[in-house]
Amino acid sequence: MNDDERSMKAFDEALREWSDRPMVRSAASAIQAAVGEPARRTAGPARWFPAAVAAAVLVVITGIWFISGRVPAPAPARLAAVAQTPLDDDVVLWWIDPDTPVYFVLDTGDAGRGGGS
Repeated sequence: MNDDERSMKAFDEALREWSDRPMVRSAASAIQAAVGEPARRTAGPARWFPAAVAAAVLVVITGIWFISGRVPAPAPARLAAVAQTPLDDDVVLWWIDPDTPVYFVLDTGDAGRGGGS
């Protein structure tokens, strides 16, 4: 046996002796000791109270934003007059803004085609 084989054999024996010893503490306690003191959990409303306050503030801000942004502007008289005008079945009215109506006339397929019977 050369020196490498003897040192390897000695290492194996020492490792086996070490592995046969009983554990002094559990792996979980060794990890906790290495990482540090675990954070203590607080009981009661102290855990959820900040989240509840943040959610309430978010709801209030969202409500104010919706109310302030969704108030309909008063319609001009022309808008009211055009809205009251009846349209044909093949006409669609879209409003781009309160002053700009756009009329779309749909092609029904039977009118305006040349070369009929």
